[in-house]
Amino acid sequence: NKRLFDYADDEFKTAMKLQPNDFEIIFEYGNFLYSISKNNEAERYYEEALEIEPENILALTFMALNKLVLNQLDASKEYIMKALKINHHHEYILFCAGRIMYARGEFEEAKRYLIKAVEQNPDIETQNTLALTYYELEEYPQALNIFNNLLSKHPENISLLMSTAKCYEKMKENDKALEYLEA
Repeated sequence: NKRLFDYADDEFKTAMKLQPNDFEIIFEYGNFLYSISKNNEAERYYEEALEIEPENILALTFMALNKLVLNQLDASKEYIMKALKINHHHEYILFCAGRIMYARGEFEEAKRYLIKAVEQNPDIETQNTLALTYYELEEYPQALNIFNNLLSKHPENISLLMSTAKCYEKMKENDKALEYLEA
């Protein structure tokens, strides 16, 4: 509720007055602003945090995600590449890199990062993004395999049903596509 967000905002501002150069406070305030979709304001605090710790992989990653939301795709890629240069095995950074490359239409590169992320953390969001990437690459059997696997665990997920139907349609299996659209 709005009162709690206002309270949190006031607490962050008080903390920053007391400790104006504290990386954690500045970074977390940026995260708070990001979470309530105040992305232009969040950018300012991510920049401040990165001035204090320029190689902090979480600050670089969240700045990249914030740039993605702001549709600043070149800057988004630049920040995520800096984070990957520091830690190229971190599953969340790999997932974010995959999302950013997907948004940029760089599907082969997205696939490479997402496969590595799924190997470490096969959660629904990472797998779904990988399946969508396969779909964009016209690798429909691979996409379909992932969508069907996800549907076995989430059978009423509308997005998964639609994506599965689209795969079957692209594979010229229209009857199968209709089954998923009617589900």
